[in-house]
Amino acid sequence: MSNNNAGSEDPAASLMDAILMASRRLRSWMREGSGVTVPQFRVLSFLHARDGSSLSELASHLGVTPPSASRLVESMASRGLLKVEEDPRDRRRLLLRLTDSGMGTLSSARAYALSALSGRLSGIPREEVLTASAVLRTLAGGDRDDRD
Repeated sequence: MSNNNAGSEDPAASLMDAILMASRRLRSWMREGSGVTVPQFRVLSFLHARDGSSLSELASHLGVTPPSASRLVESMASRGLLKVEEDPRDRRRLLLRLTDSGMGTLSSARAYALSALSGRLSGIPREEVLTASAVLRTLAGGDRDDRD
């Protein structure tokens, strides 16, 4: 838990608490902006970048089992956010495609969350925001372009 005495608080514990609080806020903004959960947002983002990926590629990206990814995909397909097609070269393989509705949902979620975040950041100096971003990228494993 957070300690009000910031000078004596463990920096790692403080940062972990802050990341968790910020993650909860981002999840809330995504739901408010489009009705999607973070896992659904990650699926939409992945397919936006890699349309036509297989279910196993998606599962690997999400860090879940193929059955878990399959349940998520079925739910999203039933909402019209994505479609599942047989691979014409291998009928055992399923290809996942983002629909127009899925793209609109992704755009809405991203725009709403970015607008809300921009509002929160408006009182913080730009250099501090860039420093925080750099720290978070380092914690996430570097500068690789894995935006979901």
